Amino acid sequence: VFFFPSSIKELEVWNPESIGQDPTVYSLCYASDGCLLMGGINSLMGIQSDGEVLNFPTPNNFRNYNRVLQILETEPGTIEAVTDLGISRIQGHEFSLVSNIASIKSMAYTDSGYWMAGRNGFSFLTIDDISKSTYRGVFNPSIDSSIIRERMTVIQPSDSGFWLGGVSGLYHYRPEKTISFPNDSVFFTPIITDILGDEAGRLWITTNGGGLVCKKGESLERYLTSSGLVSLQCRKLLYFEGLLLVGTNQGLSIFDVSDPNMPPSYLSTLTNIDGLPSVNIFDIILQDKLIYLGTANGVCRFPIDFIYQTVTRQQVYFSQIRVDDELLPELSNGQSFELTKNSSSLFIKFSTIDFTGSSNLEYRYKLEGIDEDWVYSRASLARYTSIPFGEFTFLVQAKRTNNQSWPTISSELTFLNPAPFWATWWFFFLMVFLGIGLFILIQQQLLRRVETRNLQALVDQQTSQLLSSNAELERSNKELKEFAYVVSHDLKSPLRTISSFAQLVQKRGKKEIPGPLKEYLDLIVQGSQKMNHLIEDLLTYAQIGGQDETFHPVDLQFILKEVIRNLEEDIRQTDARVYVHDLPKLTGIRHQLSLLFQNLLENAIKFRDEDPPVIEIGMMEEEHFITVYVRDNGIGIPEEYLEEILKIFKRLNPDQYSGTGIGLSICQKIMGVHEGSLEIESTGGEGSTFFLRFPVTSKLSTENIPSYPFGT
Repeated sequence: VFFFPSSIKELEVWNPESIGQDPTVYSLCYASDGCLLMGGINSLMGIQSDGEVLNFPTPNNFRNYNRVLQILETEPGTIEAVTDLGISRIQGHEFSLVSNIASIKSMAYTDSGYWMAGRNGFSFLTIDDISKSTYRGVFNPSIDSSIIRERMTVIQPSDSGFWLGGVSGLYHYRPEKTISFPNDSVFFTPIITDILGDEAGRLWITTNGGGLVCKKGESLERYLTSSGLVSLQCRKLLYFEGLLLVGTNQGLSIFDVSDPNMPPSYLSTLTNIDGLPSVNIFDIILQDKLIYLGTANGVCRFPIDFIYQTVTRQQVYFSQIRVDDELLPELSNGQSFELTKNSSSLFIKFSTIDFTGSSNLEYRYKLEGIDEDWVYSRASLARYTSIPFGEFTFLVQAKRTNNQSWPTISSELTFLNPAPFWATWWFFFLMVFLGIGLFILIQQQLLRRVETRNLQALVDQQTSQLLSSNAELERSNKELKEFAYVVSHDLKSPLRTISSFAQLVQKRGKKEIPGPLKEYLDLIVQGSQKMNHLIEDLLTYAQIGGQDETFHPVDLQFILKEVIRNLEEDIRQTDARVYVHDLPKLTGIRHQLSLLFQNLLENAIKFRDEDPPVIEIGMMEEEHFITVYVRDNGIGIPEEYLEEILKIFKRLNPDQYSGTGIGLSICQKIMGVHEGSLEIESTGGEGSTFFLRFPVTSKLSTENIPSYPFGT
């Protein structure tokens, strides 16, 4: 013999017999002032939030048996009650009969008035009409005459009208049209007791003897005890958060209806075994996360959280666990254990407690990691052999055979089948790391040998190329010297002869030579001179870097003084001003650096506009370079020609300014010999700045010589 306490925690029961009333509670209402109203026989009772019990006896003109079938709060402080003998009203603490319309079974209140269903059909009364003493007809002639005389038991407002149910079937009243589902349908042969809609658009209907009906669109489905209903005599509905509660004369059935594309999934049933005061349920309401049930033996309430826990009603217990032939100590849900090494079999026996008998139970179990899907069985045991190494979880669930769904929570056991050290994860990773390390070591040795061979081959190739390049360089230097000799003697000598004889003819035949011939002689002399300058510049360009010259300490400040002295006449004629700031001492080739600055200053004086030339020479120290800049206010160089201008023979204004176009090329080559660079910043018409960047290793020292102008 077993005794089980109530499975509902925090269940509270109140019986009207405690105040001398009949224990049956037919209707419930939670008023806005926090008072729980209960309709019984010949009485309307209430429990206030502070626990005070209120009792409103029926008026004197009520007969001895008068049920309160429905309670409505039409406005704060005003309660309407539908009774067997009419409609009563509570205002304050006074209970009075306002209408003796005895045929009403259900009522709905709107701003326009009262909508009622009863033995005389469906009717509408205004707020003023409700106070009439008697009623035997329809006060609103607009209601469809096909339903006003039908016997109705329940009314439920909808978005576009009212759902009506009764002896004759199901009706949907709308002002424009009434749709009926008469009782010739097998679904509504019994009397309809309650109607409820959900957010998915489904209509749930309970019947007195016909079970539960669901209307979805135009289709109708009926659910009987085979679907999980505890009884076919269903009376009241409550829907919340995807759950449907059905009150019957044998208990409370709970279904999961969250998926509108699936039929109701049975979860559980609550009866007096679970602590309910009675299985005969008349009304259900939800308030402040509490479920209230009106039963034949008082009213009870319990937390809503218990409804979610009903999914696990059929909890499974582990009664016996054997590893090989060894019986393990008793284990409960959620515990874990470890198999002995070299275990060959595992035997798990389980059971559950159910008052309907073990023949009505079905189990399913699964060993995660071994079973791909659930194993279904009527037997309450599971056996496994040849279990691999690792950690596993055994899950088991139980349900009654007439249930449509399995619970969402399982009873579980976790066990570990230990592996020998050579099969453990750390040993595996250790071997993997050792293998990877050995592979990397061998690969590095092989790569090192290959790299050594490749490096030696590259060194041999580079050495051969270097020897070849040196030989080629020596040959080029020799040819360059020969070319310089040819230019100096073989080309310049006949050019001087031509120029000299042309000038001699000009002097001696000054009077006899006609005018046009004099112009031709002038052109010959000018061309010879230009050709001589070009040959000299080419010779200079070719000689730079082609001779083995030694770098010596050079004072740039002194070189600038010499260059300015050489250009003194040009400076005076153009009224130029040259500003020289502190300049460093470098290691370099003196005559090349002198030629470098002379070319830059000549260009600054030559390529000018109407304003006198202003030339500034100074120094900037950067991270890897010593930079000397030469800035002028000349005609400038367009940005798109900054690279082109450094190419040999490249001239931008050949018709306006004289020159050979080699000067800047010579400057760039000199900077290359000194392992530096020449860069230009300029904009057409706004002057130019030439940056001479020498490697910082070439710097010797810097003398702080004050800035002073040269020229006039």
